[in-house]
Amino acid sequence: MKKTKKVASLLLLLSLVFVAACSGSSKPAPTSSLAPKATEAAEPNEEKEEPAYDLKGDKIRLAMWWDGAPVAGTELGDRNIERHNEIKKKYNAEIEYINIPWGELEERVTSTVMAGEPFANMVRLDLKWMPGLVAGGYLTPLDEFVDVSQESLLPDSVKSVGKFGGMQYGFVDTFNPSSGIVYNKRMFAEAGLPDPYELQEKGEWTWEQMLSAAKALTKDTDNDGVIDQYGLSFDQAVAAEHFILSNNGKIVDADNGAVAFDSSESMEALHFMNELYNVHKVVKRNEGNDWLDPKNFFTQGQVAMTQAGVWEGEERMKNMTDEWGYVFFPKGPKASDYVVPVTIADMFFIPKGAPHAKESYELWKDLVLWDSLNEGYQDFLETNLPDENSIKTAQAMVNKGRFEGWRGYRFEGEFIEAVLNISNGTEPPATAVERIKQVAQGKIDEILKK
Repeated sequence: MKKTKKVASLLLLLSLVFVAACSGSSKPAPTSSLAPKATEAAEPNEEKEEPAYDLKGDKIRLAMWWDGAPVAGTELGDRNIERHNEIKKKYNAEIEYINIPWGELEERVTSTVMAGEPFANMVRLDLKWMPGLVAGGYLTPLDEFVDVSQESLLPDSVKSVGKFGGMQYGFVDTFNPSSGIVYNKRMFAEAGLPDPYELQEKGEWTWEQMLSAAKALTKDTDNDGVIDQYGLSFDQAVAAEHFILSNNGKIVDADNGAVAFDSSESMEALHFMNELYNVHKVVKRNEGNDWLDPKNFFTQGQVAMTQAGVWEGEERMKNMTDEWGYVFFPKGPKASDYVVPVTIADMFFIPKGAPHAKESYELWKDLVLWDSLNEGYQDFLETNLPDENSIKTAQAMVNKGRFEGWRGYRFEGEFIEAVLNISNGTEPPATAVERIKQVAQGKIDEILKK
């Protein structure tokens, strides 16, 4: 839950540009179809423009786990309020934001759709819930009323990640995946190692290069016989997902509704992770908090590399005294390119049976201040990343996101237990995978109503 709240904070900054907490834009508001043109201003007898959609005063409700209503007092907030007023007039509709606790959203969708009275027209949901909700018939695909391939406003990353079973269910104004490796530049320079960014730009930032660096950077710096600097630190569950996806593997084959963490690509990833921990011993083990310890070890100068998202720059790296950089997660031997594993994300969805489905979607597009997205994202990158190369890396990540919805199949506990056993050396990868495979497949079948 802690991870989800963190990611929600990022998406609040990046995705809902009509929320006042987002970064502002100095660009003037675009000319609206409701605003008279300059040549029309002197025509007092001009007929009043009719709404594009007449919803006859109905309420369009948007549900999420924070207050999404625009707030006055900033340039962006004031623009959002002005836009809302224009769109309410254009559609002859009211707009209401509903704040529902994160943990209640999925159940609220299922119970109200089953009752024939969806509680909202659009709901912000964790993507991990998508497989089950689609299989249960609780969501409406956009394909029912638009040709998604022609939706130029939806980023390609959104079209890819928000799709399930060949249909587009999720939508959001911007989706900027960012999950890579942060590294300590001082440690690399002092050890005479090549900079990971330079390797990345040559296409040579691989598992083997990361291992080579980690071995060189794991050392006893004060000669007391105890290792006090390590090459790597990880949240084991997140690391396993990253290694699998970065080797062109899968945890679940969504197309066939089958376990895939036993594929050759995925098993190679789990074996490599096992060797990092138990053979080469280049990973500093966590000390009670798998989510916070890896980043704290990095900022305290105890490890040279760890996995991190861009948003963690300002929040967690601000106390770093050493210079640091940001690169893609290295690619495995079965991968031809870098990928950005998306472990947790969320988008808007339309509940099945919600009234005005097409009109709600069109209204949402009209609410978004599309002209502010690029500037807001650039500001976000400059706030969170230390240098131009890191910013270039994050920009290159945008269209390389790969989402695995495996967490929505409800075997997260079993998978994480297996990963912990592998990293702790108490269970070989093959044994751990075989032990949970049948249970995981059973839960997939249950979710997909097989």
